[in-house]
Amino acid sequence: MFKSKSKKTASITPASTQQKTTTTTELAALIEKLQKSADKVEKNIYDIEQNLNKDVSKINDGKQPLYQEDTNKRILNSLELLESLDEDARNTKRLQHPQAEMIEQDMFQLRERVNKLKEEHDRIYHLSRTEGMPSVNWGSIMEDKMENLNNKGYGQDLSTVESEVEEHNIFHSEVEALAPHISTGGDKEYINDLQMKYSRLLASSSARQRYLVTLRDYMQRCTNDLFWMDQQAEERFNYDWSDTNLDYPARQRQYENFINKCLEAKEATITKLNDDGQSLIVAQHPGNNVIEAHMDAVHADWKEYLNLLICEENHLKQMDEYHKFHKEARDTQDLLKRLDTDVNQKYNPEFKDVYQLESLISELDDQAKAVEHFDERVKALQKRSLQVLPLKYRRETPQKLLPIEALCEFGADEVRSIQLPL
Repeated sequence: MFKSKSKKTASITPASTQQKTTTTTELAALIEKLQKSADKVEKNIYDIEQNLNKDVSKINDGKQPLYQEDTNKRILNSLELLESLDEDARNTKRLQHPQAEMIEQDMFQLRERVNKLKEEHDRIYHLSRTEGMPSVNWGSIMEDKMENLNNKGYGQDLSTVESEVEEHNIFHSEVEALAPHISTGGDKEYINDLQMKYSRLLASSSARQRYLVTLRDYMQRCTNDLFWMDQQAEERFNYDWSDTNLDYPARQRQYENFINKCLEAKEATITKLNDDGQSLIVAQHPGNNVIEAHMDAVHADWKEYLNLLICEENHLKQMDEYHKFHKEARDTQDLLKRLDTDVNQKYNPEFKDVYQLESLISELDDQAKAVEHFDERVKALQKRSLQVLPLKYRRETPQKLLPIEALCEFGADEVRSIQLPL
């Protein structure tokens, strides 16, 4: 019955944050209380109508009514609940609920329905038998229900639509319960008129029931995929992409497995969501604005998710290059140290005779070639070092501003990156 909205703010002070949190909590509790009380009134209305109908039949058959006291108690209980509901509705306005005026209108309509039932109750049970048999104005009841039905809209969020489905199920049961009472009493023209009104009411109620269920199911599917994409994004944001993570090969296998085995199926699910949404809009579903909003949300999140996959692929490539470079640099350093030790030991003049010295001199060419090879290797490493990203800055705050490269376009609350053409 009641809708909720969430708004994003750029920045707020700690005090205002606490105040807003308190207001939001109070408002959520108030809406929950309103919903429960309104549901009780709706249930009372349904039971009162059913029992009044039963007692009218008994009175017409010359029998004693059974539900006079029960219906009176339910009417009084509903009026008492409505007093509290009116106060709560005013509080939603004070707390600046975005649908405060709509909530007040809902309360007004509930009160009208209860007051009409009270009038009907008094007329049925206080009418003297000598004045004529009591009867129910079924045409007026159906007109009221049709007007109530025409004033109903469609919620903007899943929880509201779910509540509307439950509320309308009760309403539809009330409509179906009218069927046995519209074919008895009165002349043929009167009965035909009632039957036409009932047919229109039943068709409209059935249509709203189908629309609500269709809308709820579509919103639930969208919500499920939006939640999945949010979880995927959060997991990637929290993953350690820095130099300390040595388990990245497992992540690489996981990524490749998803791309090869799961991405196509997930893309088909998103495409079907879009196609089903388009079909509902083409069929002129009355909740098309809600459907379009969910389609847009899924499309935007899917685009960002695909961008995250591009980022992940690049991150994994950069991590692989980083660790391969450092491994090769360590290996080269170890070999240079070993070469230095060998040269120092081999060419130490102590305890060398003339023959040994001549042999060592003849090996100098080979040593020079080895040094030249390592010189080329070191230069190649120096050149590669300019291309290897400093992964440590993914875990440490740099001391000065550094140039960054956007791997893809991605937007968030705090920052938006834009990929520039190469």
